[in-house]
Amino acid sequence: MASRNERARRDRAARRQTELEKIRRKYVPGDSFSSGSPPSAPSPASARPPPAARRQDNQIVRHGFPHQPTALAFDPVQKLLAIGTKTGSLRLLGRPGVDIHVRHDGDPAVLQIAFLVNEGALVTACTDDTLNMWNIRQKIPEVVHTLKFQRERTTCISLPLQSKWLYVGTEKGNVHIVNIESFVVSGYIINWNKAIELSRKNHPGPVTCLVDNPVDSNKLLIGFETGLLVLWDLRTKAADVRWQSAEPLRSVCWLSDGKQFMSSHADGSLCTWSVKTPQRPVATQFPHAKTRENGQQEPCKAIQKVSWLSTRAGLLASLSPLAGWREEEESEPYVIFTGGLGHDTAGRTPSVTVMHGRTTTVLEMEHNVVDFIALVDTPYPSEFQDPYGIVVLLQNDLVVVDLTSPGYPCFENPYPMDLHGSTVTSCTYLADCPGDLVPALYSVGTAKQNRYDLGTAKQNRYDLGTVKQNRYDLGTAKQNRYDLGTAKQNRYDLGTAKQSRYDLGTAKQNRCDLGTAKQNRYDMGTAKQNRYDLGTAKQNRYDLGNRYDLGTAKQNRYDLGTAKQNRYDLCTAKQNRYDLGTAKQNRRMDKVTFDAVNSGPSLSAVINARVSGSLYSAHLN
Repeated sequence: MASRNERARRDRAARRQTELEKIRRKYVPGDSFSSGSPPSAPSPASARPPPAARRQDNQIVRHGFPHQPTALAFDPVQKLLAIGTKTGSLRLLGRPGVDIHVRHDGDPAVLQIAFLVNEGALVTACTDDTLNMWNIRQKIPEVVHTLKFQRERTTCISLPLQSKWLYVGTEKGNVHIVNIESFVVSGYIINWNKAIELSRKNHPGPVTCLVDNPVDSNKLLIGFETGLLVLWDLRTKAADVRWQSAEPLRSVCWLSDGKQFMSSHADGSLCTWSVKTPQRPVATQFPHAKTRENGQQEPCKAIQKVSWLSTRAGLLASLSPLAGWREEEESEPYVIFTGGLGHDTAGRTPSVTVMHGRTTTVLEMEHNVVDFIALVDTPYPSEFQDPYGIVVLLQNDLVVVDLTSPGYPCFENPYPMDLHGSTVTSCTYLADCPGDLVPALYSVGTAKQNRYDLGTAKQNRYDLGTVKQNRYDLGTAKQNRYDLGTAKQNRYDLGTAKQSRYDLGTAKQNRCDLGTAKQNRYDMGTAKQNRYDLGTAKQNRYDLGNRYDLGTAKQNRYDLGTAKQNRYDLCTAKQNRYDLGTAKQNRRMDKVTFDAVNSGPSLSAVINARVSGSLYSAHLN
């Protein structure tokens, strides 16, 4: 029985030793030591790597977020993220499992980081006025070139895509150009007194930003702290265009067309400038400013950084009839910035604002925002950017926002960032541990990971709700206005319904009016017809009168004829009477003649009878 227990104990010890050897080979390559003895120090005769590499080799594990981060950079081709800190550390993050940590000599604070895109190298600018070229193609990155400025302090750097020239802005307002291959300063210097106008008498201040034109690499946009913007032509060595803003400058970014750029300022404003109109900005907006009761605009905090990113969705929407309803919104570029909130707003937390089309979304953060970078697929600034996410570097956290999902939820962070990185103050080495301790620790970590995954899922839902809540919180003040607007909208909708009914009634009224107009025209025609009928009746009467008049004329003529006839008849009667009288005269004459013949008339009687006969003959003739 005792031998069986002894054998089981030896088996457990052997298994424990095997597990420990696996762990040592996994985390401390090249070092092998027996159980119960501490690891031996490296031999002085062995080849010693550079200091950064030595710290990387002796490091077993690093857990937590980089302490006091200061700079952020992203390689869109290699999908690498670089974070610089105040203590000189440089953290490189890639796909899950790729996490490299190195440090600068002297521990200077990292001012800015620039990737040589898809070339396995990056440049860091530090506060000790040094530029460091890092080679990250090898397993342990190391510095291959260092350049130090003696007389001027560096403020910013810019490394265009596929360019061999590095532009360095200084505190004195000058711009130096460094050859990236030899890593030496060239003789080409853009002095501040050549960049400003001849009529300007004061110094423009330090160089705050350097951005090359995305369409023409020979044009460099230089931004000075006082608000002066200069588009410098590298070929002609002269300034093409100058702009002057009224407020101090914080950052500048180009649109992909190379014709417009946007600047952010200390008063919380965003100005859009055009290359063709240097006199004044095309547009100026205060995204978070509110108007007080007295009509004045409340002061806002400075907008530290702005990104203006174009999208190709508008082009695709115009080609697809099914997506035409989103064409107007999708074709609008993204405007992403940090800061710009009001000064007098109590409890206001740091935030990142996303403006797309007519929507403005404020993503509130738990810590101060150090820097942010929009994630894009293309490295070429002249192409459509189509951002799919935002990497936000906070003072104590790293947040990745999904721009392709409604509500802008957060991606799950694959790196152990829940605890802030700090100095290790205690370390305990345990020997002769039970063989099942390591599997038990793994099982505990797995259980915590499962709980963490569940919590992460809930956290994602919470983050989505938080984003919506943040948008709601941002819109709380706006919500009241929105509620007022909603009430007005309801009244407007009611008015619209009434308007619709009124419009329907108006349409009916118009039809009625049209019918009335037709009726009026008909009535007018009827009136005209009545008048015509009256005229016709009068005409008939007139015609009848005409006929009557004609008959009257005929009657008059007849009456005239009758009168003439009557006169003729009278004459005839008189003639007849005359003829009767003549007959009687003749009878008397005949009687006288007869008497004369018979009685021997006298001579006077015969003469009278002849005279009477002559008169009668004359009358007949």
